[in-house]
Amino acid sequence: RASSSGINAEYMGGMKTVEGESGSLTLNAVRELSRRTGLVSEDWNGVNFLHLAAARCGALDVGFTPGVSKAVSNTKFVYLLGADEMDPNEIPEDAFVVYQGHHGDQGALLADIILPSTAYTEKSATYVNLDGRVQRTKPAISRLSGARDDWQIIRAISEVLDIQLPYDNVEELRDRACDISPHLRFVEEVESPYFNDISTSVNGNVQQWESVALTPNIQNFYQTDPISRASQTMATAAATLPTSRNSMKHHRQ
Repeated sequence: RASSSGINAEYMGGMKTVEGESGSLTLNAVRELSRRTGLVSEDWNGVNFLHLAAARCGALDVGFTPGVSKAVSNTKFVYLLGADEMDPNEIPEDAFVVYQGHHGDQGALLADIILPSTAYTEKSATYVNLDGRVQRTKPAISRLSGARDDWQIIRAISEVLDIQLPYDNVEELRDRACDISPHLRFVEEVESPYFNDISTSVNGNVQQWESVALTPNIQNFYQTDPISRASQTMATAAATLPTSRNSMKHHRQ
């Protein structure tokens, strides 16, 4: 925030800027920029990153992060929890694959067993949007026969495995999520942001890194998820419009 003009400043970065070895350096540079310019304050969050999955902000808030860093080349059992954005060649041919999800995308094609779950339009769910605002949805349409909410499927599996989870309804599940991340109780409110200390500076100065060309994460902006990839309308748009990158240059033309 520029003190002379009172204008709110904002930094918005894509996932490519925080990937790889230079990711922590980028975060540290943004943190220093925020300190010097007031990008983040008690009533303004001017730092945002464009996640590639709609549920990622909320998942990170409750600690849902990858826990396995090694390859799955020797894995005999693979459980795909709505996972369609992966390289199918990474899954061993002799692995037993379970897919939990909807719309029958790439993950379903690899599966030995499919556990059908509800789509976002068919369930009550909690999301956290880009600026940290908690949002809650209600079902817009009836679910298909045989489909269950994701938590219900996992709850049923836990009972079969004799490690029963203590949740019998969505309210109990939300209470547990709020115990982990209390701000989830405050629907339609924005959580005040803060930076974790990122130890990538030397003598108080931001480290430098070599310039690299950032390649886009998305090649087809019309079909970025299982739902849009199942849409005939979006398939037609991707195939017939001058560019599937949906660039500002195209709009100006």
